[in-house]
Amino acid sequence: MADRPIPFSAPMVRALLDGRKTQTRRVLNLPPAPSHLGNWEASTVGGPGILDGEGRETPEWPCVWHTRTGAVVVPAFTVGDRLYVREEYYHRGHWAPVDGAQTKGGKQKWAFVPADDVILFDAPADFRKGRHSADPATVAWHKRLGRFMPRAASRLTLAVTDVRVERLNDCSEADALAEGIDRIHFPEVGEWGWPQRRYAELWDSINGPGAWDANPWVVAVTFEVRKGNIDAASDPLSMWVVTENPSDFPGKFVARLWFVTAGAMATTEYYHVSATLEGVRELLPPGLACIQRSPGDEPTIVEIWL
Repeated sequence: MADRPIPFSAPMVRALLDGRKTQTRRVLNLPPAPSHLGNWEASTVGGPGILDGEGRETPEWPCVWHTRTGAVVVPAFTVGDRLYVREEYYHRGHWAPVDGAQTKGGKQKWAFVPADDVILFDAPADFRKGRHSADPATVAWHKRLGRFMPRAASRLTLAVTDVRVERLNDCSEADALAEGIDRIHFPEVGEWGWPQRRYAELWDSINGPGAWDANPWVVAVTFEVRKGNIDAASDPLSMWVVTENPSDFPGKFVARLWFVTAGAMATTEYYHVSATLEGVRELLPPGLACIQRSPGDEPTIVEIWL
C-alpha cells in the first residue's frame, strides 16, 4: 500500500465530488515488441505457489505480458493504495527568475512564488493564467495546473479497492457509468444512451482523436471517494494484520487490529490467535477483503484484511 498523487480534469473532479465516479483508466506504457511475433496478454505475477527468497508466497498482481519476449508490465496501483487528487486550482503569488537556470531553449527560467497557503478551487474575479511578461513581480491570483498542486492542498482522497488490466474497448456499460458518464435522457422514453460511446468521446477529447480506436492496454482502478485531505484527521481506517510466528506467539498465526488515520498507523489491544492460517481467518469479522503482503512488508506479515 502506498500514497500516490493522481491528476484529474475539472469535469472528472466534479464527477468525484458528485459521487458519480468510482473508476479511472490509465494507459499502460508497454515496451517495444515485434508486432508480427507474439501478443500482449493479461495475466498475473506471484500468487499461490510462487515463493520469494524467504520461502513465503508472494502477492498476486495483475499484469500484461508479451508471449514472445516475455516482457512483463505491472501497474503502479495496488489495492489499499491511497490516491490524493491533483486538479487545477488558484493561488496568490508572483513570479521570480531562478538564478543561473535556463530553459531547454536557452531562456531565463522562472518560478512561481506563493504569497500564502490559501488555495481556491473556484475562479476568483480576476486572475492570471500564467506569468505576466511585463509585470511578473506583482502579487496576483494565478491559475495553476494540477501537476503543481501540493499534497496539503488536495481535497479528495481515493481508496483503491480493485485493480485490473484490460484493453480500453473492453469497458462495459457499468464501467462507463462508474467512470462518471451520464446516460442521455430522452423525455419520450426516459433514460437511454450509450455510455460507452460517450466515454469514448471523452477519452478522445482528453487523449486526442483516434485514441479510443487505438484500443491500448489500460489499468482499470476502482476506488472509494473520501472527501478531505489525505493527511487530515478523519475516521480511522481499521485493518487486521495477520502475522506468522511473531515473537510474542511463537509458532502461531496472529491477527491484530490496527487503525490508520492521518497517514499514521497504530496498533490496538485486540487480536486473535490460532495454530493455523485458516483458523485465524475464521475469527475475523465477516465482510472483509484480503490484501496480500507486499514485498516491502515485515517478514512475519502474511496478509492484511480491510
